[in-house]
Amino acid sequence: MSNVINFRHITRAFSMSVILLLSGTFSVSAQEKIAGEEGIYMEGLKEYNVGSTDKALSIFSSLARKGSRNDAVYYYLSNIYSSKSKPDSALVMMERAVRLDPGNTWYRTQLASLYMNKEQTGDAIKIYESLRKEYPQQVELYDGLIDIYVKEKKLEQALDVLEDIEKYAGKSEASCLTRYNLFIFQNKRDEAIRYLSDFDKENGTPRTATILGDYYTSVQNDSLAMEYYTKAIS
Repeated sequence: MSNVINFRHITRAFSMSVILLLSGTFSVSAQEKIAGEEGIYMEGLKEYNVGSTDKALSIFSSLARKGSRNDAVYYYLSNIYSSKSKPDSALVMMERAVRLDPGNTWYRTQLASLYMNKEQTGDAIKIYESLRKEYPQQVELYDGLIDIYVKEKKLEQALDVLEDIEKYAGKSEASCLTRYNLFIFQNKRDEAIRYLSDFDKENGTPRTATILGDYYTSVQNDSLAMEYYTKAIS
């Protein structure tokens, strides 16, 4: 992912140079200022990519102090502060990056993760829910909501998220076991077993068969348990 982001930022730097050459609306001083900032940014990016985070921090911080409008400056500052175990500074920088580029889904998911690290669960949920609303088919952007809602004991909301994931990404062993566990958390064991049994008939995996085998062992239905165990290893 970082390679993709780096390429986008490098491309933007090149595009800015082209715009400056072609546009007659910029004064010479304005052109020099922007070109200078881009050059400093590229130097910071080079240091970041070779692992010289202290040098990158110094360069990006100098740009931030000058009020840079380059969202990537704050994104990389956030990453550096995270690596230095400075969560408060990391959060502030990522918030700035998102304000400058609110359409960047990667920034937003990173910000949600930082909120979770700070136990600002409500703020994280707002971000994930907005991503779920804006990009429902990109389930990887908001699948973390399920764990959050489970931890918050909001199981119905977790099921709603799972419905969307299965709607757009289809059913899978992972989604099946998630739903099974949600039923268990709700003390709906019978419903959980029925659901798992139905899934196992058409899309069974060794894991689902083993869980069913364990269940029937626990209720002393040895013949049915053996049937599922045999299916699991076949």
